[in-house]
Amino acid sequence: MRKHLLKFKRRMLARHLVLSRFLALICILVVIYGLGRGLVGFLRGTQIADIASTAYSFAFTPSSQVEQFDTRTNILLLGKAGEGNSAPELTDTIIVVSISSDPHNSPVMISVPRDIWIPETEDKINASYMIGNKNKKEGGLILAKTHVEDIVGIPLHYAAVVDLTVLEKVIDAIGGIEITVERSFTDTKYPILGKENDICNGDPDFNCRYETLTFLEGTQTMNGETAMKYSRSRQSTDIEEGTDFARARRQQQVLTAIKEKMLSKEILLNPRMLISLWQSIESHIDTDMTHSQMAIVARRLLQSEEKLQTHVLPEELLFNPALTVEYNYLYVFIPAESDDWSRIHEWVSSLL
Repeated sequence: MRKHLLKFKRRMLARHLVLSRFLALICILVVIYGLGRGLVGFLRGTQIADIASTAYSFAFTPSSQVEQFDTRTNILLLGKAGEGNSAPELTDTIIVVSISSDPHNSPVMISVPRDIWIPETEDKINASYMIGNKNKKEGGLILAKTHVEDIVGIPLHYAAVVDLTVLEKVIDAIGGIEITVERSFTDTKYPILGKENDICNGDPDFNCRYETLTFLEGTQTMNGETAMKYSRSRQSTDIEEGTDFARARRQQQVLTAIKEKMLSKEILLNPRMLISLWQSIESHIDTDMTHSQMAIVARRLLQSEEKLQTHVLPEELLFNPALTVEYNYLYVFIPAESDDWSRIHEWVSSLL
């Protein structure tokens, strides 16, 4: 009898903890969108309505508030180089996230190589956002979504662009992230910020423009600077690590580690830190999503956090042509074995 009673108490405690975590998340969301935007803003009627709507969306995730296709909402996440870089608007991180309103379907994350050639712009896909912003009529988010849609073959309902230099600050603010390096590698050609045009006193190899990075196999805590270098390195002589595909996997690894750290008790139950993080990030995000839509997406991700599937566009479905005038002498990828992206469309469809 005592054993049954003990089991019953444990089950009830487990349910209580789940409910407590859920209620804490709602409270924290209200705090972030209320206090984080300032007391003056909070007192405005429109701000109060926005906060209430956001909290309601997070709690009940009404499907009618977000666009979807076959129960899925697809979001394009872009990470741009940011201020201080030679090309701050280039989006070297390109990830498609697909989230379903059906709890039985797993969310899927697909990384797209930045070097895919786009004939319409005569440039790589990582320049689409920058080119679109120069064309005020079209806009960076719209053009980037259009080009990625052509490749993956699914509608992209929303997009968000984040300055990667801000992610570095976020990682430091939350006390670093835990990363498991799957295999040791060294990159002797990691570019040093601000030295892109240094003539290096006549050195023909321009070695002063680069630093050497070494990452050893094993689990370790990385600060913001180290994590960003880990996620952006792509010049290793290691055949497994010196590619854009390896970098895409590491980028997903860093994003997942940030998510896991943000969901830890030390962060989740620290409203002051959450407010500070939100204030830091909000001004460095370009998105076409409303606060309520972001709340719904965040809640769905939280509900299925253990089911998240991560993928990188298969290398065998892409072809790397020679450096010719046709591709502006750039290192690029085009479709393999065909003139369109139909094989990749089939692959993406199989994941969803």
